[in-house]
Amino acid sequence: MNESDINLYLDQYDDASVRDAMQLYRGTLNFSEVSSTAALLHVLMLLALKRYGYLSDTQPETTLSEVIKAGKRKGLPYWDVFESVETRRKLQPDHHLNLITEEVLASLHSLYTESTSDHFPAFFEEMLRLMSERQYELARHYTGEGGTSLLTYVVDLPEYPRVYNPFAGLASIALDLPKGATYLGQETNGLAYDIAQLRLLAHDKYSEGRCLLEQVDSTVATPDYKQFDLVVAAPPFKARLADNTEEFKEYRTLENWFIGEGIKLLAPKGKLVALVRYGFLFGNGSEKRLRKKLVDQDLIETIVSVPTGMINGTAIKSAIVVINPTKILAGKIKMVSPTSVDGVDGSPVLMENDLETIQLLTHLNEDSDITLPNVRIITNEVVREEEYDLSTERYQLRDVRGTALGDVLTIFKGKKIGSEGGEPIFTIRDLLPEEDQKYKIEGTVARPTIKKNRSRKSRPTTFEIDRSALLIATVGKRLKPTYYSHRHGTDPLSIAPQVKAFRIDRDQVDAAYLVHQLRGKEVQRQLSAYQRGNAISHLSVKDFLRIKIHLPSLSEQKTIVHAIQESEDELQQLRRQVTDLERQLEVVENTRFAELKHTLGRPTQNILSTAEVIIEYLDGLGKEGIRLNQQYADFYEQAATLTDDLASIVKDVDFISTMLDRGENGLQVEKYPLMFFTPLNDVVSLINDLKSRDCKFKLISQIENDASWRRKYVLHINLDLLRVMFDNLITNADKHGFDNFLPSNLMTVDAAIVDNKLILDIRNNGKPFPPKFGQEQFIQEFKTTDSSIGQGIGGAHINRIANYLGCSDWTVTSNHTAAFPVAFHFSFPVIELSESDISTQYDI
Repeated sequence: MNESDINLYLDQYDDASVRDAMQLYRGTLNFSEVSSTAALLHVLMLLALKRYGYLSDTQPETTLSEVIKAGKRKGLPYWDVFESVETRRKLQPDHHLNLITEEVLASLHSLYTESTSDHFPAFFEEMLRLMSERQYELARHYTGEGGTSLLTYVVDLPEYPRVYNPFAGLASIALDLPKGATYLGQETNGLAYDIAQLRLLAHDKYSEGRCLLEQVDSTVATPDYKQFDLVVAAPPFKARLADNTEEFKEYRTLENWFIGEGIKLLAPKGKLVALVRYGFLFGNGSEKRLRKKLVDQDLIETIVSVPTGMINGTAIKSAIVVINPTKILAGKIKMVSPTSVDGVDGSPVLMENDLETIQLLTHLNEDSDITLPNVRIITNEVVREEEYDLSTERYQLRDVRGTALGDVLTIFKGKKIGSEGGEPIFTIRDLLPEEDQKYKIEGTVARPTIKKNRSRKSRPTTFEIDRSALLIATVGKRLKPTYYSHRHGTDPLSIAPQVKAFRIDRDQVDAAYLVHQLRGKEVQRQLSAYQRGNAISHLSVKDFLRIKIHLPSLSEQKTIVHAIQESEDELQQLRRQVTDLERQLEVVENTRFAELKHTLGRPTQNILSTAEVIIEYLDGLGKEGIRLNQQYADFYEQAATLTDDLASIVKDVDFISTMLDRGENGLQVEKYPLMFFTPLNDVVSLINDLKSRDCKFKLISQIENDASWRRKYVLHINLDLLRVMFDNLITNADKHGFDNFLPSNLMTVDAAIVDNKLILDIRNNGKPFPPKFGQEQFIQEFKTTDSSIGQGIGGAHINRIANYLGCSDWTVTSNHTAAFPVAFHFSFPVIELSESDISTQYDI
């Protein structure tokens, strides 16, 4: 955010505490070093010290240690907390921190008024929020003031509740508790623990002596006290217990451990509230065993699905589980699926009526004569029938009318094939696409549709079918229903385990009509409720047969199919005409590009040859070449050497040649095949190779430092298109985000694996989008904020590529108040390389 943007924001905002925080933030904005954790903690320490009178006579050159000792001699409050934080972090201000101290003290001297003191908690929170947007490690723990308030909102608490909060993070839970609450928080991460202490000071939570924060591992330092009114936490998603926790082997994950062991710490009327991955509600193994135990012992009171990103600030879908051994509605579970809208900062917030609903839930009993929106009350017996699946969508299907597929379909397993079989296998990829106008394949043509490169030994779970049947996919988002018409005398069809076959009752349903119904939106809605899994969705045969369809008489079905076929014939004729025109245009465009490629062929080859010769020359110089490389890197103040940059040039020219080879197809994403089993390492290498040379900003990649997840994950993606998408993002920021180069100008690329998704966050601290220019305008072709510096096609290309690569829910947000005003968020499904997943991916 630049100076003019801050002034604009200040003019529009009335909250004095926020205005003061923005003014102070402006004072430290020019120091790129303020993004380090040491500098952030240093600034927050200065703010808290100012609040409690430690900085009244302080000189800029005075160290924090000296300030705290002076305050201790004066008897100022909380010197022990300040001393603990300062000692633990060993804050020894260097030149940069001295500059920051000078700026902060000068700003505080002019800005810190009686109003600021009265509203110090809001002032501190605004500074913390701004800093979390600048520093990745801090952002991982930050949820905002009230960000976890829903965790305490779902339960009624006594007047003076005793609360235990393992995995405390930045102690957000403590901020949401009523006055008089006793709070015990535990956190292992040093940075989170230190900032949490300062945050509790800022909110004056230590004043009553009822708040205690410990830096310990909760799994080995569980309190002996077992009379808590509330045990609440958001355990790290999918984090596993340490190897030395043999006694907790049954739990496997911290989520399971927290719920299983947290129950033992409750008072007679105490409650446990856990924020868990949504996958916890339907996962197998230890998760299912724990759910079975909770349901059979009638401990679950409420489950609330949480809109993506509302609490934890990520793209992970989550849920709140409320455990209450003394719940009012015995034998029943309240299931809530609230809706959300975008808040002023772009993050999701709950609708007001849903908040009222959740509050009313705590008072709902057997005698209540009310119907609450988005709420279902389910008996434990129903959950048992659903095999202890607790996903809320499953129970939100109300008033679905029609005929269940189980009334007209029967599972047909066929003949099991032994491992010695060698016929090609019919897999999900061989099923007809849902947008296809055809509904069936015939025995005489089915075999050629099976790609030869996937011929392999049949597995014991593979079956042969020798009669006509409905085929559907049980893995993936779509059913891809296909009617297989078997012809007498043809070979049986070998189907993969993820393709299921069903006999059709032809006296009740027409095959073409059935396929048409299964491709419809109403079936898709039911399908979404019954599917399980995150990166890869799975559907059981039992759930498939529960789906309902509209089933008129057989004669009406055939009339409908005939009308659809006539419409399809007309559309097909139009499609052929359009295709003919496209082919004519393609011939013209390819001719132009062939001429262009011929013209550029020699220059591009010269660039490649020259770069490769210089690389070989530097390599041949030995130590002298190493020295020259280092001098080059030092001169440009970058990590990349001359050899690195030359190698990057070679890659860039190769990429240009690839685009020229494709001709006009270079802009048609559909012409780029998606490659199965693309290693995550290749994506990481692509990101690390990105350059911002000649741009008005520095490009920083903040990729999670975990080599293991890079090796064991693969994607279904096209690297050329991903490269084009990144190039468009960089070009867009350079043209529209910055007027000139400054050392503090930044674009950051964050990448992490979260809940079987590759999360990419690309942000820059340049100019925000103009008013009334959002994502809708950004993706419009030839729509630009400034026609003099852009053509308005980059955003459209980004949108087309993201959608084609399976990220239709990507977002771009522009926030005047953020340190990085423009932020792009992408999430691509990844597959973990276990044996079962490799097998499943092969068949898809």
